[in-house]
Amino acid sequence: MMEVSVALIIPVYNVEDYLVQCLDSVTKQIIPFDEVIIVNDGSTDHSLDICEKYISIYPYFRLICQENQGLSAARNRGLCDISSQYVMFLDSDDYLRSDTVKILKDKLRTIRYDAIFFDAEIFFDEALQVNKENTYDRSLAGLDERVMSGEEYFFICYPENYIVSVSMAVYKSQLIKEKKILFPEGRYYEDNYFTFVFLKYANMVIHISEKL
Repeated sequence: MMEVSVALIIPVYNVEDYLVQCLDSVTKQIIPFDEVIIVNDGSTDHSLDICEKYISIYPYFRLICQENQGLSAARNRGLCDISSQYVMFLDSDDYLRSDTVKILKDKLRTIRYDAIFFDAEIFFDEALQVNKENTYDRSLAGLDERVMSGEEYFFICYPENYIVSVSMAVYKSQLIKEKKILFPEGRYYEDNYFTFVFLKYANMVIHISEKL
């Protein structure tokens, strides 16, 4: 069983109300990430100040600042700077379960999948009274622990269980770099494009019914 390295890319733009909870969930991992790349995409609130505080405390955090170019450009900039074998994406208004890295690394130590997909919980601001089905839960789709090619995964999931949030997976960095898979800049639904192209090239993916 070989050790495996995992990077995390967090784009940040004017999210001061959510950023501390997001970054705290990263630093409180049972097993830490090997590198965390925060891309400040021209924030005009106090997001940059919050980022700089974490950078000063945690040596595996790195901060990249750029003029506002959008979510896709921020993620692509982060991809240029990672050296880990695997990469995850986390939006700055989301947060991770504390055993996320441990669960994923345990899986990747035995088999080097091209990607591991997992599930998520939906949460809302306390002021909102919302009753909504958790569409990020694929636990009843018959996917759990099933090893598939990317194309198989797509055809089995689509359309009912096909979820394209890139924050709900860990990806093999080498495949992204070799196939030059980037987020389309200046377009909406960038996760759809990235996920579809990645699955086109992936030979071995797996889904785990864990809400991470």
